[in-house]
Amino acid sequence: MVLTRTLSENLGAIKEVCSPSTDVVYREFAVSGTQAAVAFLEGVVDSEAQRDLMDALSSARIPEVNADSLTADVIPVFGVSRTDNTQGCVEAVFRGDTVLLVEGGGEALIIDTAKWEKRAITEPPTSTVLQGPREGFTEDLRTNLTQIRRRLQTPNLTFKHLYVGRLSHTDVAVIYLRGVADRKLVRQIVDRIEAIDYDGILDVNYLVEALEKYHSSLFPQTGTLEKPDVLVSKILEGRIAVMVNGSPIAVTLPFLLYENFQQAEDYYTRRKAATFLRFLRVFGAFLGIFLPGLYVAVQIYHYTVIPLSYLYTIMNAVQGLPMMPLMEMIFVLLVFEILHEASFRMPKYVGMAMSVVGALVLGDTAVKAGLISSPSIMIVALSTISLYAIPVMVNSFKILRLVFTVIGGVSGIWGMALFGLAVLVYLASIDSYGTPYLAPFAPLVKNDLQDAFTRTTLGKMKRRPMSFGQINPYRRDKGDTV
Repeated sequence: MVLTRTLSENLGAIKEVCSPSTDVVYREFAVSGTQAAVAFLEGVVDSEAQRDLMDALSSARIPEVNADSLTADVIPVFGVSRTDNTQGCVEAVFRGDTVLLVEGGGEALIIDTAKWEKRAITEPPTSTVLQGPREGFTEDLRTNLTQIRRRLQTPNLTFKHLYVGRLSHTDVAVIYLRGVADRKLVRQIVDRIEAIDYDGILDVNYLVEALEKYHSSLFPQTGTLEKPDVLVSKILEGRIAVMVNGSPIAVTLPFLLYENFQQAEDYYTRRKAATFLRFLRVFGAFLGIFLPGLYVAVQIYHYTVIPLSYLYTIMNAVQGLPMMPLMEMIFVLLVFEILHEASFRMPKYVGMAMSVVGALVLGDTAVKAGLISSPSIMIVALSTISLYAIPVMVNSFKILRLVFTVIGGVSGIWGMALFGLAVLVYLASIDSYGTPYLAPFAPLVKNDLQDAFTRTTLGKMKRRPMSFGQINPYRRDKGDTV
């Protein structure tokens, strides 16, 4: 409904839409002899800013009361916009803004007085570092964008705001570096977000399904991170980020598989140490995924490759067990997952105690009772610890581990090798917004190998990653020297 020049009609239209909500407050008063009214959400607006606004309006002395004069001479805040319809007024009220209506005006002023409660900036629990910045994102989008702007003080840094969700009208920000990011890719991401038709968007993960091409894939095609310094580094490479108000997580696109093995601390430590840690993460991933399956396969089909002294140990440990090796390994895997899930969902201190006591008591009791063997517990524990070298991929790797365990128990090492090859072919066949998922290894992009599993010095990284499209592939002018 379009606003009219009659204050009572406009205020009545807003009250009609907001009438069931008792926390919407209306105040009528006079501004230089002209009737006016404000509408705002109680408990959300900044009380100090609201008081300054009302004092300024009540004491104003201007010859003509209209939107232009109020904005220029009276309203003591900077965030002022306008709307000419009732829907815009209602949306502004529930965003926490104050809506100002005056008699004889055909539009309303939307004044930024919102002050939502927000969490303090802390270090993210999943991205702790020994060296480097410790700031993390919070649930407040404005605070997050400020952290990004503080690190990238250039007019080319662009925030494009979209409001998604029929009922939630959630503020979604698409972040990119103008002149570096591919404009077609930005447009494609914006179009996908605008096409989302949900009642409400509560977290950035609500958008992931719409942003990913292969919805049923076990492997994520969007990067997730919680640190502003890491996000800025991705933006400088030409990637596009998406953030949602109410979520401390940012999503980056395009996303490649090798990014899972990179950590923020890699760029704050010595180059050789960073390279060693990356190879350690790769080894941990392989160990976590394949170790239980290899143990079962060797125990059933390839026991001749086990050293004789260790074979005696295994035979003594498994003698008299009621379950076959495959069933025993699956049972131990499931018990560990149940313990993990229970300790994670329970209250913090109870969960910590239960995870330690449960693992020790249950494991020791089960071995002594002859239900499972101690080597199986050791293998599963080592595998689980190794998986957490890449925390963002833990859930995907757990499913792969279970599948490889079953295949190892059914068809041995050769079956595991064939399935591993099938997974590799699948990974080579998918892409993230036109970028091969296994780049820069398949296809080979020599320029990007300088910051893949190994890391060269920052001074030698003259080009941005070439695995995906770039408008400006150079980090600095070609004539610059290090």
